[in-house]
Amino acid sequence: NNDQDSVRLLAPDGVTEVDRMDYRHTKTDKPWARVLDGVGEWTDSFSPSPGQPNLPPAIPPTFTPTPTVTPTVTPTPTITPTPSPTFTPAPARYVVLNEFLPAPFNIDFNGDGEANLLDEYIELYNPQGSPVNLDGWHVDDRPGGGSRPYTFPPGTSIPAHGFLLLFRSDTGIALNNDADSVRLLDPTGHVVDMFWYEETKRDIPWARIEDGVGGWTLLYPPSPGGPNIPPTPTPTPLPTPLLGQVVLNEVLPAPRNQDWDQDGKASYDDEWIELLYRGERTIDLRGWRLWRGPLDENGIPTGSYYQFPAGSIMQPMSLMVVFRRQSRLALPASHGVISLVRPTVDGWQVVDTFSWDRSPGLDRSFSRYPDGEGPWLRIFVTPGQPNRPFPQPKYTPPTHFQKPAPISLSSLKQAYQLPVGQVVTVEGIVTAPPGVIGRRVLILQDASAGLMVYLRRGRFPALSEGDLVRVTGELQDFHNQRELVLVNAKGLTLLGAQQSMTAQFFRTGLVTEGMMGMLVQIAGRVVRMEKDALWLNDGSGVVMVRRPKHATWAMPTLTTGMMLSVTGIVSRFNDELYLQVRSRQEISPPPGVLPVTGRR
Repeated sequence: NNDQDSVRLLAPDGVTEVDRMDYRHTKTDKPWARVLDGVGEWTDSFSPSPGQPNLPPAIPPTFTPTPTVTPTVTPTPTITPTPSPTFTPAPARYVVLNEFLPAPFNIDFNGDGEANLLDEYIELYNPQGSPVNLDGWHVDDRPGGGSRPYTFPPGTSIPAHGFLLLFRSDTGIALNNDADSVRLLDPTGHVVDMFWYEETKRDIPWARIEDGVGGWTLLYPPSPGGPNIPPTPTPTPLPTPLLGQVVLNEVLPAPRNQDWDQDGKASYDDEWIELLYRGERTIDLRGWRLWRGPLDENGIPTGSYYQFPAGSIMQPMSLMVVFRRQSRLALPASHGVISLVRPTVDGWQVVDTFSWDRSPGLDRSFSRYPDGEGPWLRIFVTPGQPNRPFPQPKYTPPTHFQKPAPISLSSLKQAYQLPVGQVVTVEGIVTAPPGVIGRRVLILQDASAGLMVYLRRGRFPALSEGDLVRVTGELQDFHNQRELVLVNAKGLTLLGAQQSMTAQFFRTGLVTEGMMGMLVQIAGRVVRMEKDALWLNDGSGVVMVRRPKHATWAMPTLTTGMMLSVTGIVSRFNDELYLQVRSRQEISPPPGVLPVTGRR
């Protein structure tokens, strides 16, 4: 095509892509040519040279007509050789992109102990027989947008036939998970190498088929900092799953605040569908479809669909989550129908279908419990994990039954391991006195966990942050947050004043329900604002920050993009996890040096 298209070179199997070039425009009688034959970036500024070495524009083409004037035998002394164009890289300086990973998920590639977005990487390769100095060179993603280019510091070099590995945690370059590009530029700004991609796979890199040369493929396993490794060929095709072995298991049609696909932003692309495979052998869902729309009179779905490509592998007893960013299926919040369909010799067969009339709520899902066979319920949201219901309320015996004697706990963490209704005695330091979160609420913490304490009748005695107290009450769950309920204030004893608890620092993406009731500190960029809440993200995930419901102070005036530090107590209301700040002063500019990492 004369506007945009692709040119691909395929291996004899007709599937393996040996080389590929995507173009977005053309010029009349101008070819797309490599700056260096066989390798290097593509340009449309060269002259045509079909069947001949590629020619930079400063070099006269071989088919220039011979002048009619007879040339003199003696060369003219005033003529000097034309210097090579500055944008043509000399072979001794030649370095290429060799491998990059835009979508890390489960693997900690950079070895920092966390599997997150910072594990994205870009790998360079030097095919020359001598080292190359990369002072002033740059890597970035798309031109005129995307991430800020990363400039190699003085003294950076890449050895002969060696590799140089760059993680996002070092460069700050964020590669999109749908469509983006990776570019290598020399100090003059000339693009030495570039690759544009339009799809990704979790924990699978784009890699050259042969180091330094050849086309790009998604079939190679990761090999950061080392030679690219061809995949081990599959000796036999994977079996087709039996009917009923693959079913719909969970659907989330109305995302809002949660970045479910972990692409760095909460959007409509966070809609997802979860499949469950209950077979005993590895399978490939190639050719199967997720179909959105009602069934016609013949029982066949109508509307749009997503077809699983080759390599859609499911292991025995596993779950697969398909996000809208991958499927392009827009799920309606209400009155929706989704069907799982498999190909047959006679057409299509519906394997499983699910329809809903009402929305499950923002960032809520419909889930089967038990997995794969039970009814569809509104329970915990568990993408990629077994479904689990909300805790059932425990039967409360009549009041004339004598309650068991309280159990003394050695740590607050044990309060989360006992059943609802158990009477316990705990000790802890006050991190939120009565009146901060609520008039009848205080928060305790020790070295293991935090715990909310609720007074059913009467008033708490005068307490301050840092007081050590002993409390006896009954364990309950209030909208999925564990609490200790006191019948009256006689269940609390002041043991003395202690030093206040120091908030522990965590990455925003690592704040989980396992920290319930704990005093923590986070720092990140404001990605969203509402009247009583804001959302922060330091690149590892989004966390909601809220003021207490009955607080007399208002949230400060902020704008998206600002960097903030927040201290608060990890809290929960149903499925919504958030950080509850105790005062306006706990929302402030970030410290000059963050805890843990020490990076400015």
